[in-house]
Amino acid sequence: MKTFNLFRKHPLILIAGIWTILVSALIAHEINHLHAETETTAITEAHTIFKKDLALRHWVASHGGVYVPIDATTPANKYLVHLPERDIQTPSAKNLTLMNPAYAMRQMHESYAKTYGVRGHITSLKLLRPENIADLWETRALQSFEQGKREVSELTDLSGKPFLRYMWAMITERPCLKCHQGYQVGDVRGGISVSIPMTDLLAKESRERLELLLSHGLIWLSGLLLIYFGGRRVMLSTEERNQANKELLRHKQHLEIKIRQRTAELTEANQKLEHISLTDGLTGIANRRHFDNLIAKEWSRAIREKTPITLIMIDIDYFKLFNDLYGHPEGDICLKTVAMALNAEMRRSTDFVARYGGEEFAAILPNTGGPGALVMAEKMRASIAKLEIEHKDSEINNYLTISLGAISVVPKKGSDFSHFIEQADKALYTAKTEGRNQARAFSPDGENA
Repeated sequence: MKTFNLFRKHPLILIAGIWTILVSALIAHEINHLHAETETTAITEAHTIFKKDLALRHWVASHGGVYVPIDATTPANKYLVHLPERDIQTPSAKNLTLMNPAYAMRQMHESYAKTYGVRGHITSLKLLRPENIADLWETRALQSFEQGKREVSELTDLSGKPFLRYMWAMITERPCLKCHQGYQVGDVRGGISVSIPMTDLLAKESRERLELLLSHGLIWLSGLLLIYFGGRRVMLSTEERNQANKELLRHKQHLEIKIRQRTAELTEANQKLEHISLTDGLTGIANRRHFDNLIAKEWSRAIREKTPITLIMIDIDYFKLFNDLYGHPEGDICLKTVAMALNAEMRRSTDFVARYGGEEFAAILPNTGGPGALVMAEKMRASIAKLEIEHKDSEINNYLTISLGAISVVPKKGSDFSHFIEQADKALYTAKTEGRNQARAFSPDGENA
């Protein structure tokens, strides 16, 4: 109870205590992480050395051993005396002896120990060479291999100095049977032990731990000063703070309402602007800009999905004569009527018609091949004929007609849709030169879109 009352009267003490606990926990976590990094670095180094050892072992084993000159440091291997060609002589009278994987690795371990202080050892519970007898730690590791484990590591002391000891199981392979009889492929034959000196790594860890304590101590002290001076500056009463919060909330809600309203207005305005920028002002259908954007997108999709795409170019026959006879206002009404009729034929959500320019229109039909293109073109031509818009100056009919040019392709990667549009224009030109009021498909004559 006394402690509780103390905290009520002096809440900064409670805050400072919590802050101290948090910083202490963070320091403990960072120290543990630092130690784990040191151990990971050593294990990584041990892994690297082991993989190098394993590569050498496999290389020597794959060649059935290697011959080296006999000298004081490399005598003939007495454990290979049963091999008929353990020792040979070159034509120049140089004496060579066969070195098996274990012999090669032992010499490499001795060289590593002298040069870098890294100790290596090959050992087994069933020794062929007494000098390879396992120490107590290696014996425990070998026994764990018999239980199914494949690697063991531990930080320990050797000769009064810290080392990371790492051992990996050696599994019998077919080339091993040449020297190691009594085993079968897949048996645990022993292990490769590597001892990494930790003196430098632990010294580095100690320096980093000191730096960590100093930096976090400074953070802790800064936090205490902030808590103290910040607490003293809290002079508003609870009622004043609540009133200020209510006022702030009222302003916040008012501002949020204004922001929502303004956002909605801007969204609506942007949508209108976007619609205006993509819509033909006279006919109300898509304009040339909208067409250019869409054909680029549909062309890319057709390439990606390997599907056909159709383009139909449409031109009102003798429209200039219509304007001259009936006047531009009637011409505008005619363009609107034709545009609405063509747009009504776009039955699928992906079909699209736009005013291309003047009295010319263009329709894009994704996933539509050649036969479907001509069927759609004929429907569009017929829909305009059904309107029976009078055109007394037409040279082919008493009513308004249209000519259409269609092209359908499955575009190839790297192709350009501008050539596609040119082909549709050529088909339209053919329809006009052959009498108008008809639809014609582009005949490539060997060309490919």
